[in-house]
Amino acid sequence: MACIKSFIGIFQSQKEKGDVMKRTPVVISAVLAACLFAACLFSPLADAQSLEPGPVSVYTNYLTLKSDLDSLAASYPGHAKVFSIGKSTLGNEMWGIEIGNFSDPGYGEMPCFYLDGTHHGNEQCSTEVTMLTARHLLENYGKDGQATRIVDGRQVLIVPIINPDGNILDLRYNAQAVDLNRNYPHEWGLSASNPGSAAGSEAETRANMKFMTNRNPDCYLSLHTGSYDLVRPLCDVGGEYRGFRPEPDAELYDNVCAKIEELIGMGYRGSSGTGESIAWAYGVKSVFSILMEVSTEQYAPVSVDDVRTALWDPVKVCLLLAENADRMCGRLSLENIDVAADGKGYGASFTVVNDVFGTAGGCTLRLAETGEEIYLGNMSAGESATVSFYSPSENPTLEMEYSRMRGMITGEEGDVSEIRVSDSYETASFIGGGAHADAKSADADAETGIYGWGDLGSSLLAAAALFLVITAIALTVQSVRKKK
Repeated sequence: MACIKSFIGIFQSQKEKGDVMKRTPVVISAVLAACLFAACLFSPLADAQSLEPGPVSVYTNYLTLKSDLDSLAASYPGHAKVFSIGKSTLGNEMWGIEIGNFSDPGYGEMPCFYLDGTHHGNEQCSTEVTMLTARHLLENYGKDGQATRIVDGRQVLIVPIINPDGNILDLRYNAQAVDLNRNYPHEWGLSASNPGSAAGSEAETRANMKFMTNRNPDCYLSLHTGSYDLVRPLCDVGGEYRGFRPEPDAELYDNVCAKIEELIGMGYRGSSGTGESIAWAYGVKSVFSILMEVSTEQYAPVSVDDVRTALWDPVKVCLLLAENADRMCGRLSLENIDVAADGKGYGASFTVVNDVFGTAGGCTLRLAETGEEIYLGNMSAGESATVSFYSPSENPTLEMEYSRMRGMITGEEGDVSEIRVSDSYETASFIGGGAHADAKSADADAETGIYGWGDLGSSLLAAAALFLVITAIALTVQSVRKKK
């Protein structure tokens, strides 16, 4: 019904243009139906070199998204469930899938990775990378080490299509002709790419912001197409858009981008405009956020020549960031702990290490029993310092306080009397193409098929249904005009 009202409003606004415009609904409906029919008829079938598992099929779009996600959730009920983050301008649900080990009592406290795609409705390959990532995690759980670690140790949230209305018609903008990735309320309006009537004016934008606020991800990756590179979140301000500037967490972004370049050879650049989702997530919510352009191709039909190989590298990046979601910050851990008792208290020495990718700012160690403080200052990624202290208590507690990202303060405690630290201090080197080379097993590179749109028959049925709907809309508009 929302679609019908929207189309009627568009056509009635053209009333003053005379007899020619009376035929506009029929002409537009025919054109749209023809485009949709052609998209289904000529949507690329997967090439003969399909990679296991799965049948030959083609790209996902909004019309089959819900059934595709439901199928995954039904096949893996303990590790996947479908959700909606809200509705689009025309009332289409914005579907997503959550992946994790739901039976784990600590699931709700696990690091959270958020992946979205298709802010621009014509960027089909971004949708596909989200689906390939979801399928890989679920189909390879218990078979591939990395997939298993991610499912068992992360909350993975995936929303394949942020712009359902645009995707249905293979258009960049939403139903209000707004570029959703210029509509977020951070440095909004400094670039003139259809940013909307106001910051956060669009239903899709507001739904995505509410979802991120509620789930508070540790790492956010937004997928697009049009080039093949990473996009960092901030632009210059001062009344006009002037391009890239270093983030306050520049070291963190430098290290992560360098690791991705090492993994798949992808470089990075500054953002294309202001009001982007990653700028809002990072600048307002202090979430590590980055955008990845996964392919130069846009609009249907999209080539499928060696498409799995072409899209598998971006999937590797999704997996990399998911597994390391908790390391997109500065974080201190304790190593080489040596504790000695003299009958009156404990003396301890240990190494403090910033074992992740960002700077840990204002690092302060405090012995809770005496209030003694040791200030280490800012510690860059990989930096370490040796510390010692003496406590008269039989159960000394060491407190560590530092900034993880953009002034966010975390306080943690470790009981060194038992020569252990809390789980949050657990040390681990970079996983996924780094020190843990053994994590890349033979089946880790097994590429899943391209799913969606279904086979040719179901695609033609979908096209036929859409043709009837659009024709009915056009006839309704003409009937309304005749009555007037």
